[in-house]
Amino acid sequence: MRAEGEHARSQLPLAGHATLWRRVFLSRHLAIASLAVLALVMPEMQPRGVWIALALACGLLPYSIALDLRMRRTGHLPRAMPYLDQAAALALMLAEPLVWTPALLVMVANLSLIVVAFGWRVATRAAAMATVGLIGVALVIDPAEGGTGVATYVVSAAATITIVSALSQRVRQYADIVEAIGVALVVLRADDHGDPPSLRIIAANPATTNAVGQTPDALIGRTVGEAFPDLVGTPLLERLAEVARGGAAFDIAEVRPLINPLAVYAMHVFPLPGSAVCVALEDVTDAVGASEALRRQALHDDLTGLPNRTLLRDRLAYALQQARRSDERVALLLMDLNQFKEVNDALGHHHGDRLLIELSRRLQEMVRECDTIARLGGDEFALLLTTDAGVSGATRVAEKVIRALEQPITVDGLSLQTHASIGIALYPDHAATPGELTQRADVAMYMAKRNGTGHALYDAEHDRSSVRRLRLLGELRRAIRLDELRLHYQPSYDLRSGRVAQLEALVRWQHPVHGLMGPGEFIELAEVSGMIQPLTRWVVEQAVGQLARWRAESGDVEMAVNLSVRNLYDAGFDRWLEALLDRIGVPGSALTVEITESEIMDDPLLAMDVLGRVKSAGVTTSIDDFGTGYSSLSNLRHLPIDAVKIDRSFVGDMSTDEGDATIVRAIVDLGHNLGLTVVAEGVEDEATLAQLVDLGCDRAQGFHLGRPVPADEVELAPQPVGTVAGDASTRPR
Repeated sequence: MRAEGEHARSQLPLAGHATLWRRVFLSRHLAIASLAVLALVMPEMQPRGVWIALALACGLLPYSIALDLRMRRTGHLPRAMPYLDQAAALALMLAEPLVWTPALLVMVANLSLIVVAFGWRVATRAAAMATVGLIGVALVIDPAEGGTGVATYVVSAAATITIVSALSQRVRQYADIVEAIGVALVVLRADDHGDPPSLRIIAANPATTNAVGQTPDALIGRTVGEAFPDLVGTPLLERLAEVARGGAAFDIAEVRPLINPLAVYAMHVFPLPGSAVCVALEDVTDAVGASEALRRQALHDDLTGLPNRTLLRDRLAYALQQARRSDERVALLLMDLNQFKEVNDALGHHHGDRLLIELSRRLQEMVRECDTIARLGGDEFALLLTTDAGVSGATRVAEKVIRALEQPITVDGLSLQTHASIGIALYPDHAATPGELTQRADVAMYMAKRNGTGHALYDAEHDRSSVRRLRLLGELRRAIRLDELRLHYQPSYDLRSGRVAQLEALVRWQHPVHGLMGPGEFIELAEVSGMIQPLTRWVVEQAVGQLARWRAESGDVEMAVNLSVRNLYDAGFDRWLEALLDRIGVPGSALTVEITESEIMDDPLLAMDVLGRVKSAGVTTSIDDFGTGYSSLSNLRHLPIDAVKIDRSFVGDMSTDEGDATIVRAIVDLGHNLGLTVVAEGVEDEATLAQLVDLGCDRAQGFHLGRPVPADEVELAPQPVGTVAGDASTRPR
């Protein structure tokens, strides 16, 4: 271990030590040659001076040159050097006593070199050996004078080893830090003050290799222009020269090296004494990458990687600025996915996220590089078009997007399909600012959703309607809490007995400004805003409570409530409904839940599952608006339903339209063959009622039989069959 330690000590710890050692050996060579010359010319040393000069020139100088070559070849000095150097000085003293004093000085000075190169332990051993040798030489040449010289050497050697060792250790610590530090350090010195500036590399540490792709030994001694030709003539080289001449330090936050353009370094430049300048290069690639990642995260959607609302706003503002200068158009398309919430509710957010990722990929493939596709959040996207952004161009893009989204997407073995509603607004046709353009594209999008057209161009007339809708949407959220909702009930009569068999609960909104509003004005708002679930639960709870009161008064009356397609995705609805009926004390068979045929056909499997769970709680199930959804007989046969309600569009004209009468007859027969109760809605006159009785329809409801009224106006008294089918004067209103 000691040998390895001493071997390691035979190297200077500073990068660039080879150049320093060359200077040390050059000084040694010159010193030996100078001593040889002195030995020849000094009269006092003659005639032995000739022999001493020959010994120096033919012995000591070759020895020094051999050490120099070894150092250059291996990078370290031989461990015998400290002892050989001291022995050579002792031999010179024996050969010529006149050089006693100069030789002592050389031996002491040489100890400094030994301490630096090999450490204080080797220096101490070399000094001890030299002391023994000096005593022997002193006894030979002059014991009296030699004794003084030996004592002087011992004191000087001890002081030299102590002082130089302490300084060397301190320097070595700093040097070790410089060697081990990950920051690349390069020291430059101004060679002259000419133009262009000339800077020479005089030192560098190992970390420089990673930063500039060249080792310190390859750099030291060369000018900056020789080592880095690409810097010649650049402002950076001039700034480095200014600092070397006493100028102020400076920093450059990001520098990309030539050897690895992907790496990023921070540069700090500061002056050093002696017309020198130090360049520190710190690898900040990770920090810059993290910063760029944060910037990207702030401007891009985490899930899809698309630009987010913030970046879209910036690009939209820039696009409008450019369009003003070039008198061009800009189109903004806002897109909302239809029924995406149902995918999330039914299959989980994992499938919803996979669907969004795939849709984003499709959108990216179809837009041009100059356009921007952004995700605004949830299932909302935006497309910013800056070329071919007129009405026809924007419409073509919208239709292309709709066609692309219609293609099924397979996620974990499930084939999913979604549709989109797209609103289009143009600059300068519809708006002049980013905010206005976004708002008007949003208005157009809601019109497309409301009309079911897929896409719509902004129209000022739509805007007025949309503003009212948006205001109503905010007020609807408070309507339940403020007790502004009301239930009206429309009777359904049994055509055999004439009694009220069932009452259908229909929600109204007693708006403080607009008065009593029908469901057509706010149910869609509830569906698109997510309010439909709490609204439906409120309706059901109120209706069941009223049903319990009526049953306590009038026996076995029943109640019907409508479900939205959104309620099919309310996973806990069936359990909640069962608990409600149990708490209020109403049998499930007294309640019928209705859902339209078209909504069932949107997802028959889901409808079958949900209706099956509701039916398992004992609740009656019914298909509303039957005949409009084009359901197949096989679907109808397998659905867990108890009744069908014939749509009013067939019932209303059946007395005058033979085709409608045929459809109603077929539905009545089909329903009875499947064991279902058949209800006709939209009965508006006596002839229609009589025709339904003749066809054997089970129940009927409509304005001719009774309008929707508040609970306190409902008449539950039974009516004779003849009254229902005959005398209108006694029919309940």
